[in-house]
Amino acid sequence: MKHGYPRAERIRADKEAERLRAERLARPRRHIRDVFQDEARNFTPWIAENLWMVKRAVKGIKDLDGLSLVETEHAAGRSRIDVLARVERPDKRRHNVVIENQLTPSDASHLGRLVKYAQLVDAYAVIWICPSFTSEDLDTIDVLHRHMPARFAAFRCVANQAEEPNKAYVDLLPAREDRPRRDIDDFLYDYLG
Repeated sequence: MKHGYPRAERIRADKEAERLRAERLARPRRHIRDVFQDEARNFTPWIAENLWMVKRAVKGIKDLDGLSLVETEHAAGRSRIDVLARVERPDKRRHNVVIENQLTPSDASHLGRLVKYAQLVDAYAVIWICPSFTSEDLDTIDVLHRHMPARFAAFRCVANQAEEPNKAYVDLLPAREDRPRRDIDDFLYDYLG
């Protein structure tokens, strides 16, 4: 006879974790720069230390369970990839995961870097993390996700006030909330129509 109900306990624990996360997200927001003063010295190391949050946030890309850190500030051409990670994908060619993070809203220069980095390291996945995104950047990420060999995803980094003063809860949320993804045909229709 089996003792306990491990699946039921796991489901309860998952529900409790989601309840706590929702409770934290309901707290007053803080500006992300209040939490991370410098991207290279504070934000990038935080991402590297919290890859489990990236794995949890990225549900639309398979094979990210074994995500592990390769290097921060990895040289790529004349630029540096904020976080280079790796996934174990037996019998698959691409293993690199590029994570580009920024403390400012999305912009075209970072979007261009993502495409360049994906090509330079033959990336399996490319993840962009910043506080907010323009709809044009998100639409472009959607098109890249569908038409490039690498999988592309975008996440907002949000900070909410914790119980203790000068502390915050930081979380990664999908960049596109309740907005339908646009297909390339939609762009052509808008442009031509």
